[in-house]
Amino acid sequence: MTVLMPFQTSKMKLARARYRADAALALRRDGQDAGLMLRGFVRELRAALDSTIVDIARVRSKDPEDVRFPFAENARALSDLIDVEIRRIDEDLAAHLKGLKLWPGGHRLYLLHALDRDDARPESIAAAMEELLQIVTETVAELGSRFWARP
Repeated sequence: MTVLMPFQTSKMKLARARYRADAALALRRDGQDAGLMLRGFVRELRAALDSTIVDIARVRSKDPEDVRFPFAENARALSDLIDVEIRRIDEDLAAHLKGLKLWPGGHRLYLLHALDRDDARPESIAAAMEELLQIVTETVAELGSRFWARP
């Protein structure tokens, strides 16, 4: 079994998202349908966030089972999601994620969650590609640097 260093999977997912973004732009320039490539782009970004949270849970001696990057409909739902469903993260990380306001009208990162649906229009994804790539890259870097050290 190959063992990856912490955050290596997240970096690979971000690189793959960049590749998919470039490929989608090339397809669109050629007048071709880029919908599948755009959906893959969104899913790679989401996977980068999920991998980051799992790696942080591992590094901080927690069990990463069922751990994922949380999005919710409002502050209460986000708090419940973090406290109940993904409770295997430590308190500092949980508090930080709650503070990100990962719900509609909260953090701009929620756009990723909104576009990670099969019915999302490719035009909507294409319009937000650069912003999403930047926000997710910054979020992964921030989480990695902030929560790397063991408590």
